[in-house]
Amino acid sequence: LGVGPENLEGVRECLQNFLFEIKYGERYFVGEEEVTRAIRSKEVTRGVSALSALPFVREELVAKQRKLGEAGGAVFEGRDLGTVVFPDAPIKFYLTASPEIRGHRRYLELQELDPERARASSESAIIEEIKARDAYDSSRECSPLRPANDAYLLDTSLLNLNEVIDRLTSYVQEATR
Repeated sequence: LGVGPENLEGVRECLQNFLFEIKYGERYFVGEEEVTRAIRSKEVTRGVSALSALPFVREELVAKQRKLGEAGGAVFEGRDLGTVVFPDAPIKFYLTASPEIRGHRRYLELQELDPERARASSESAIIEEIKARDAYDSSRECSPLRPANDAYLLDTSLLNLNEVIDRLTSYVQEATR
C-alpha cells in the first residue's frame, strides 16, 4: 500500500478502501493479494506498532476484526483481542514466553519460510525487536498489550508445541463442562 505512519491522511484513505480476508484456513489477503508472508516481514513488524497505536486505526480495525468474528467458531490471535476486540469471548488465552525464546522461535520460523531474509538477520536482532515492541505495546494508551482478566495464562517458554496444544485443549474442556 506504500503508506507509512507519518502520512495520517494516506492511512485514513487506505483504511476506507481496505479489504482484508482470511481464505483457505490460514492465508491472509488484502484485496486479491496474498500477504501471509508479507505480514511477518521486518518492515511490517516495525511499522505495525506505530500504526496500531493510532486511535482511528484501532477503531477501524476493531470493527473489521469483529465483523470477521460474527460468524463464530473462529480462533483469533493478537495483542488486544481478548481485552478490546472480543472482550466477551467465552474462552481467552494469553500465551507468553520470554523474549529470548520468542526470538529463537521467530528466527527458526524465518529460516524455514524465508531463508534469504534469515541470513540477512540475526537472532539477537529479532530478540531486541521483540523487546522493543513489547515495551511499546504494553505502554501505549490505545489498546495496550495486557492479558484479559478472565484469560487463561500460559507461559510457553519451556513447552513444545504438543504440550501447548494439550494445555489449551484441557483449558477448553474444563471451560465447556
